[in-house]
Amino acid sequence: MDRLSGMAVFAAVVECEGFTAAAKRLNLSKAAVSKQVSLLEERLGARLLNRTTRRLSLTDVGQSFYDRCQRILAEAEEAVADVGRLQTEPRGPLRLSAPASLGETYLSPVIAQFAARWPDLRVDLDLSDRYVDLVEEGYDLALRVGELADSSLISKRLATVRRPLVASPAYLTRYGTPRRIADLPAHRGICYSLARHRDDLQIDRTDGKRDYVGLNWVFRSNNGRSMVDAACHGLGLLATPLFLSAGAIQTGQLVPICLDDGAPSSLALQVVFPHARHVSAKVRLLIDALAATFRDPAPWEIGLLDHIGGRLTAPPATTPFPAPPLPAEA
Repeated sequence: MDRLSGMAVFAAVVECEGFTAAAKRLNLSKAAVSKQVSLLEERLGARLLNRTTRRLSLTDVGQSFYDRCQRILAEAEEAVADVGRLQTEPRGPLRLSAPASLGETYLSPVIAQFAARWPDLRVDLDLSDRYVDLVEEGYDLALRVGELADSSLISKRLATVRRPLVASPAYLTRYGTPRRIADLPAHRGICYSLARHRDDLQIDRTDGKRDYVGLNWVFRSNNGRSMVDAACHGLGLLATPLFLSAGAIQTGQLVPICLDDGAPSSLALQVVFPHARHVSAKVRLLIDALAATFRDPAPWEIGLLDHIGGRLTAPPATTPFPAPPLPAEA
């Protein structure tokens, strides 16, 4: 940076044809300008200017160096301008990870509309239930459902993800309808294999306590759609995000079950991203677009909340790790 500053001062002296005029342009003293040029010549081991009492002139070496200074300084200014544009105009690659089932139905249209609005973006959308490492794998942000592991990531809560307990009419006819939490262990269950407590159903009781109730699981999968299909075919009880079961509930393939003393714990849909400061325009604008779309009531809940009934609890107000607000520019 010292060398670049010295080059800028030297170029100003040449263009202003003197130290006094250059000092005025740079808002420096004449002595400071003269010292900068002298230091530059010492570093280079060459005389750049011929100094006389009446005028300054470039040496041959000085002329060659000045020509290069012009190009270097112009590139430096362009680099600074590019950073400014990147902070105000979304452009370049944008990598986003999201759960497959949520992404296919609800997220993809939002991302397509966002990409169409900003044609200078190159959007890379990864729809997978795999837990990606944003920093290690180079993702800009991710949508996550449920508890977040303690990390350096920043999170912003978007919407409540309710998980009604459901089963097919055929299952309920054959095995009966559970009425209380204590009835659940006797029932067959469908479990999500990637969950932290994969064989237990997390229940928020009406007395404010939280239980983990084991089911007699008969089907386990790492894919939400396959779990809904299993439930529709009468394999067992299922508590899964409403964005997965909404369609089957609307068509009557699955029936919501309301327990007298509790309900499956609701989760939170959150967007996570690596940096708290200097969030780029592309990330900032996408977070705004996601927040405008995924808010309570979530899109998949509209028209269904009265239909599913029961006590569907909201997720805790705090996340397992601090979730500071977005930077001021967001």
